[in-house]
Amino acid sequence: MAGKSASAHSGSLSVMAVQAPLHHARPHNHEFGETESNFGATQGAYGRTRGMYGSNAFHPGRFFHGTQPHRRWAGTFGHANKNTYLPNADNIPLKPKVVTIVRNGHKPRNNVKILLNRRSVQSFEQLMADISEAFGPKYKNNKVKKLFSIRGREVQGISDFFRDDDVFIGVGGESLTETDIVDIVEELYPDSSMAKSILRELERNKRKRHNLAKQTQADHDADKRDSGFGEGSDGSNREQDGEYVIYKGRPQEKGKRRNDYPKEYELAGKLEQEKDKAVHDERERTKKRQQKMMETERRALDEERRKRGLVPNKPEDPFKRIKEQKEKEKEEARKKKEEERLKKLEEEEKEKQKKEQEARERAIQAARDRQAAAEKAERVKAEKEKAEREKMEKEKAEKEDKEKPDKDSKEAANKDKTPRDQKADAVTKEKSPRDPKATKEKTDPALKDKEKAEKKRKSKSKIVRKSKLERQVSGDEHITNKYDLGRTLGDGNFAIVRQSKLKAGSGEYAMKVIDKPKLRGKEHMVENEIEIMKDCHHHNIVKLYEEYETSDKIYLVMELVKGGDLFDAITQSVKFGEVDSARMVKDLCNALFYLHSRSIVHRDLKPENLLVHRNKDGSISLKLADFGLAMEVKEPIFTVCGTPTYVAPEILSEIGYGLEVDMWAVGVITYILLCGFPPFRSPDRNQTELFEFIKAGEYEFLSPYWDNISPYAKDLIEHLLVVDKKKRYTAIETLSHPWILLNGDMSRPPESSKLDEMRKNTRKELELQAKQSYDSYQKLKEKRKLEQQAAS
Repeated sequence: MAGKSASAHSGSLSVMAVQAPLHHARPHNHEFGETESNFGATQGAYGRTRGMYGSNAFHPGRFFHGTQPHRRWAGTFGHANKNTYLPNADNIPLKPKVVTIVRNGHKPRNNVKILLNRRSVQSFEQLMADISEAFGPKYKNNKVKKLFSIRGREVQGISDFFRDDDVFIGVGGESLTETDIVDIVEELYPDSSMAKSILRELERNKRKRHNLAKQTQADHDADKRDSGFGEGSDGSNREQDGEYVIYKGRPQEKGKRRNDYPKEYELAGKLEQEKDKAVHDERERTKKRQQKMMETERRALDEERRKRGLVPNKPEDPFKRIKEQKEKEKEEARKKKEEERLKKLEEEEKEKQKKEQEARERAIQAARDRQAAAEKAERVKAEKEKAEREKMEKEKAEKEDKEKPDKDSKEAANKDKTPRDQKADAVTKEKSPRDPKATKEKTDPALKDKEKAEKKRKSKSKIVRKSKLERQVSGDEHITNKYDLGRTLGDGNFAIVRQSKLKAGSGEYAMKVIDKPKLRGKEHMVENEIEIMKDCHHHNIVKLYEEYETSDKIYLVMELVKGGDLFDAITQSVKFGEVDSARMVKDLCNALFYLHSRSIVHRDLKPENLLVHRNKDGSISLKLADFGLAMEVKEPIFTVCGTPTYVAPEILSEIGYGLEVDMWAVGVITYILLCGFPPFRSPDRNQTELFEFIKAGEYEFLSPYWDNISPYAKDLIEHLLVVDKKKRYTAIETLSHPWILLNGDMSRPPESSKLDEMRKNTRKELELQAKQSYDSYQKLKEKRKLEQQAAS
């Protein structure tokens, strides 16, 4: 199977697009794509394009019951006005929404998925330009100019995207016909009740329009006959010679078709209604103005009469002043109390910042002290080794001085021997085992294998850290002179991944080639991926060895994994047993434990980003790839990104999230491994309905798929798919769960006391490792910072 390593970047913070023919969508994914962007186009680990909506090969639809009702509006062709869909269009809630744009044209039609975040969309024109660009260079000369809903209504603004429809048709210079809509509906929803409903609605509206045009034409013809308007100059039906003739009707106007009259008649009726409404509104405004003028005149007249003494002044309320004084005092006391509270909070905040600053300074000083101690220990060790080396050399020299007289005497004796005796002595010397170590090396094959493994380990590629300036090279020839670039393993919106081989050795790699012009505006994502991958040294994480940059490309030399991705493995096997599933979940959690101990969140966990390594014993181990959305967590994150099937509820609710979103995705992946389909799914593939299920945490263990799964596996999933992120299992808690500790083999579980002891010891050991990993990572960052300061 083709090797894979890491995917190409795609997506942005609020708009993510994936382009695919309608019939090539990947199964079981309701994707949006991660962009930070975003949540960005969602691809596999090597950047292969994935469809947002798939055929959902893992969806057991006949066992799933209960759907939410949806409002539908009848569709017609033509322009939509402000009140076409809803009367309160400006009050649409600001929720992220994934919409499908289908490009009208020849089959197979292309579609793109757009994740719309209402807060991030600048203008309707910019959104139309982004949609046109998402379809790629194929439609460069025929860009999308208009959008229609699946029911035929034209989209006029951004608000139209946030209504009930989530599928739209993009049209360029060509026109959109009912036949095109019918074809697209049948292609999107094959054998679906929704398709039948939409087609019935289109047919019903067509009949209504036809009957209305027919009735209007009949009324129009009747009006003409009754008016006696013919071809005579006096408006009668009499010919010039005085004889009556058959009515001939009004001569047809040049360039105007007969069927246009019903539309003009209908337009005239609408204009009349608008005119009546305007007259009514003007009458209401005039009435209000008159009432206001009368009220003002009445007040002025009463005031004048009061000044003249014709109307006695109202007696002043004796308690009013006291009441006003008390309210004033209360307001002043409240303000004073609020000021004191704010002042106290400010002082507490200053004290907190002061303590944090002191703690940081202590940590920096401690790091410097540790570094100085380590350097001192290294110096002492080097001096000690040097002294030992000098001592050994001195002893060797003394030994040689002692052996020199013996050697001279032997040489003198050899001179006296005949050539035949000298030859016999040489043969005896070769046969005698003077060096037992050399003899053992020659006879022991295990030592030979060990020596070969050591040489191979030393010759293995080392990870080279370069600054942005150091990775600059003159051109592509620098890379092609060093590596042989082979076949393409995957491609994405702005990168392709090719298998490569080092010319000077036998090492094979995955070369990711990023097109910089296509990456414009998202350069920070690549820099972030490089920075994080260079600091990650773990057997369950794909390694990045080195990188190069030219004027228009960035080359990333990464570890080559030849087993494909987990999505392909699931597609082939449908589901896995508990033993294999537990081992794969353990590999994934080991990688997350390493990242989370350094406060790094991945944010795009899914089977496409997990690469499969086939072991010699037939088992599977996983390696985590695609760090395009990964980042260090310093405060709550609010960016909406990820893939719908695996996205955590706190991301959808936009309440701020952190490391916990990765563990939610682990729960979803574990569920899929054991039964073959995701826990959260919409029977109609409705994105809004899917999000509601995720935010509510509504899922079940469907029979018969889960009948033979152990309670331990279900218990782990129930502790991972928890809406409250504070109660959700962490990577340490997952790795110390019985199902993971026993590798999924629950046929003979140990006694509960022994199991509790195992969990306790594992948890304690992992917590210690997490602390050491965090300290070493902070020390590494501090050292790099000092090096950068020294260099500048």
